[in-house]
Amino acid sequence: MRLRVALLTVLLCAATVNAQTWTEDGDAAALLPGQTTVGSGPLTAINGTLTSGTDADLYAIYIDDPQNFSARTCGGTSIDSCLYLFDENGFGVSMSEDGCGAQSWLTSQFVAAPGLYYLTMTAWDFDPLNAGGLEIWNDAPWGVERAPDGPGAPGPLAGWGGSAGGSGGYVIALTGATYAEYGPPPPTGACCFEDGQCQVRTATGCNSLGGNYLGDDTTCTPNPCPPPLAGACCFSTGGCLELTQPMCNANGGAYQGANVPCWPSPCVEQPPGGGWSDNFDSYPQGTVLYNVGGWTGWDDNPDAAGVVDGSNYRSAPHSIAVKGAGDAIHPFTGIQGGKWVIKAWQYIPSNLSATTYFIVNSYYQHGGPYFWTVELHFNPALGVVFDSLRDPNATSALPIVYDEWVEIRVEVDFDAGWLGTVWQYYGGQLLYTGNWIQGAVGQLAIGNIDLFAPHPETVFYDDLSLQPWEPPTPPGAARPLFAGVLYGGLPTRTTDLSGFPNTNWLSGFPFEVDGAAARPDGAVFISNGGFSGKLYLAPVEGPAIWLCNLQYPAEGLAYGRGRLFGFCNFASPLGIYEINPSNGSMTLAMSTGDRRFFALDYNPVDGLLYGYTEYGSPTGLYAINIDTMQMTFIAPPIPTANSAARAMACGYNKVYLVPVYGNEGYDMYVYDLAQGVGGVWVPMTHPFPESQSTGGAAFAPGHVPGDTNCDGAVTFDDIDPFVLALGGQAAFNAELPDCYWRNADCNLDGSVTFDDIDPFVALLGQ
Repeated sequence: MRLRVALLTVLLCAATVNAQTWTEDGDAAALLPGQTTVGSGPLTAINGTLTSGTDADLYAIYIDDPQNFSARTCGGTSIDSCLYLFDENGFGVSMSEDGCGAQSWLTSQFVAAPGLYYLTMTAWDFDPLNAGGLEIWNDAPWGVERAPDGPGAPGPLAGWGGSAGGSGGYVIALTGATYAEYGPPPPTGACCFEDGQCQVRTATGCNSLGGNYLGDDTTCTPNPCPPPLAGACCFSTGGCLELTQPMCNANGGAYQGANVPCWPSPCVEQPPGGGWSDNFDSYPQGTVLYNVGGWTGWDDNPDAAGVVDGSNYRSAPHSIAVKGAGDAIHPFTGIQGGKWVIKAWQYIPSNLSATTYFIVNSYYQHGGPYFWTVELHFNPALGVVFDSLRDPNATSALPIVYDEWVEIRVEVDFDAGWLGTVWQYYGGQLLYTGNWIQGAVGQLAIGNIDLFAPHPETVFYDDLSLQPWEPPTPPGAARPLFAGVLYGGLPTRTTDLSGFPNTNWLSGFPFEVDGAAARPDGAVFISNGGFSGKLYLAPVEGPAIWLCNLQYPAEGLAYGRGRLFGFCNFASPLGIYEINPSNGSMTLAMSTGDRRFFALDYNPVDGLLYGYTEYGSPTGLYAINIDTMQMTFIAPPIPTANSAARAMACGYNKVYLVPVYGNEGYDMYVYDLAQGVGGVWVPMTHPFPESQSTGGAAFAPGHVPGDTNCDGAVTFDDIDPFVLALGGQAAFNAELPDCYWRNADCNLDGSVTFDDIDPFVALLGQ
């Protein structure tokens, strides 16, 4: 027996009875030698995290008391877990699945002697394999601790395979075990990650997570890690956020490069008025159209992509062929407003055995959400094509034309009211006409064309196009006013306030909004999640990118002076809290007593928060000085029968307030703060006349060239801030934290230089 046993005998006599825990250092390896536990005295628990359903965490432990050994996750995780025990050579000893409910419990029954062992935690059905790729344990029976009984028994362990189970944290409780190595814990130091975060880790743990270890005994206070390189991230909506490359990629964006700004936007397809077409003739024969020419597969699945085919075509030499798992898609951005025509030529073989589909989505994003607005079913059992969304019983169907090229034509008018109008034609005959938006949700846009063919026979398409009837309105959401609903599935809406008070609101992206607040660059913070508060960042076009979970739910948001605030109705004390957007921690800024400011925002003109309350006395609009914690009554409630309002935005010294109950026929209201106390609320068009759950609003003008003091106009008052901007972003932000430095980029070349002087002077003269 090793010298270690003698040492342990002495050490155990002096060991305390307190629990001693090993915490996973980085990501424990899945194969021997795994992660070695180091310490002294009994090892009573291991804390770790399965980062995915195909993660296996293997730990080296020493079993010094075989008769009393146990390892269990009972009550220590929500994962449907498996525990595996291997000997020092990697041969299987014991496994447990469902030993206590969905968790695992290993006992001493198969542990023959003290020694070095390897304990592994996985999720259900992610199995250990031998060198031949065979399972060391069979999948069943469950609920019974077993020695190796699979075709690959007894091992040794060479790999892992099977289904992807759950992920998350876990605690393995141990008895009869000690650390694999005696000694002090390994040294730790600051570990820097690409996103600029710092964590105290060991060198091994840091490296396993892809970090940069700064050395033993270095600290994370203050943060020694360089800030992450960020650049424009373009989304399929046409929206842009300046993110790190990993964050951009993780959220389905297209990274444009470090230090590339979002203004002028690199994301909008140009020119939208020119339309789009594809005859597939420029691609080589057999090309899989996965991320080629704007084509891909549904949910970015390469197996669903269409294939370039030369065996059948309308215009030589190629078409696109779809069959089997085929679900070929072409997403679009910036196609909204005006009138558009979609054309596609289709060839259906006479032996078609199952329904094939031609689909148009008004909103599409890999992984969802998706909104269907055209879904033509070509049903061979009935021999007809019909609009399944508007005519599910096929009362206005047309007969399918087989073995010929036939034109599908979809005409849409987005300016025809709130819901738009669509006309669908097959072979030159009108199939059906109706509202563009179907059901409770949708948007006035063309987001995706989908060629779905779940059958073994090949269906061909050729000469597809998307063209305007007439010059369309510019792409992208309108600025500066943004609003959303708390529930009901409606998309966000924006307006440029033209035609005030009879403004036109454009539908944006689907998202539920508790609170909203805009940064000077036009990006919008959004809170939602009800009692499980979450914080997101979004361009006004969408999508919303998750940042963190909030310490408390935030019902209203405000952003000013580079700080994010939220009203918390369920914190103690009730009040306005400052939010750290990097981790969701919240610090009380001021208690609000019995006043509940569900509607909250910041006014850059006077540097005050403004809140609207239906609780306390008097109710109505208040100015809130976050420094002195003083609340000043400004105006009574809005003049509606039910004055509840949960969405507020401050912009250019005005307060925009959205009543909750748009479906009661209420207007939205504006209060000009230049009136002072006791002024008049002015009505304007409500963004959600069909809803009773308006949840948040923000004023997000974004880039306004020449408006360097951000007051909504380019005047001689902008000269001094413009000169300050020429001195660099840091000096400008220090002096004008509530304004956007890139407003000085008047020649729209992506930088602020002396080349912007002449364009700025020209703007002053307009």
